[in-house]
Amino acid sequence: MGQSKIKSIQPNGTWEGRNGLMYKFEIELEDGAAGEVNSKTDNRWNVGDEVEYTVTPGKKTRKRRSALPRLGQ
Repeated sequence: MGQSKIKSIQPNGTWEGRNGLMYKFEIELEDGAAGEVNSKTDNRWNVGDEVEYTVTPGKKTRKRRSALPRLGQ
């Protein structure tokens, strides 16, 4: 698991999930990690937010707000 701050975040559309509308974002972190994240709200993350993340080979980077509170995606 990595930890870094959000360097940039850009909206990248929406999609309908089994629990309702999901917002998709392209994200880049200060440590160079980049990927796609999804959220139930359109303002979940902001530039400068500290996040913990995992990278799964062959999949996009997954993020969540870090440390306290530790929230799921």
